[in-house]
Amino acid sequence: MAEPTVPTSTVQSLAQEYQQCLIALEKAITAMADEHRPAYELAGCLLRSLGTGRAIRQIGEGKPDLEWLIAQREVIHQAFGAPGDWGYATALGQTLQRLYALDLRPFREVAGAPS
Repeated sequence: MAEPTVPTSTVQSLAQEYQQCLIALEKAITAMADEHRPAYELAGCLLRSLGTGRAIRQIGEGKPDLEWLIAQREVIHQAFGAPGDWGYATALGQTLQRLYALDLRPFREVAGAPS
């Protein structure tokens, strides 16, 4: 297999953007749960069970598991569905849209995962 040609700075920048999306997801769900919406309390539990804290921590330490981050986004999509399911005008819908729009090809190339 050929060596990845993706600059480290590109991977780091993408990882930081991914981290910002996860933090925004947590904040959006927490804000809605604070408004006493039981569905959002459950959504917060689900998000935490998907390991967002682990991902945020790994990225912050500069040691993200790229293959796991790729898989995690797919699991988040399966669990939370489309951004419009939560409302495109909501913070949660907008953050999901931003997360799903991230181009993870640099992660795939560096991790050697299929595209």
